Amino acid sequence: MEAAPASRGYSGGFGSALILKDLGLALQAALSMQAATPLGGLARQLY
Repeated sequence: MEAAPASRGYSGGFGSALILKDLGLALQAALSMQAATPLGGLARQLY
């Protein structure tokens, strides 16, 4: 199946960029509320 992630070697793409953007926005919102997000920061580093 051409559209399946396995056919592209599980490479990142447009979806990965959106996840990274959304993680950044979520971390900014958490920071503004002084909320700790240790796993959010780790996830962003992995992306």
